[in-house]
Amino acid sequence: MSVATTVRRALGDGPMLARMSDVAAGLPAGAVAGAFLGGTLTGPLYTGVLAFAAVSLLFLALEELLREAHRRDGRPWVTGTLFLGLLVFLLVEQLIR
Repeated sequence: MSVATTVRRALGDGPMLARMSDVAAGLPAGAVAGAFLGGTLTGPLYTGVLAFAAVSLLFLALEELLREAHRRDGRPWVTGTLFLGLLVFLLVEQLIR
């Protein structure tokens, strides 16, 4: 649903089925490419790719949370609390190891 809305905003109204089939065809191709690259990477390069993926997912999740928070309540302390909670979570994880 989110992908369909994003595609519609970016490309305008038109044959949505054709656009969604392009996205659906791209997912398996990306999975095959990711499996190939993941199998060939080792050591620090593999760790770097995983770290980049984790940070990308965190960014996307935080971006959605911040949009929702500002839509309902635009106070700056909401943003600060969100980032402080993330920082505490990361610090606790490091202390447990």
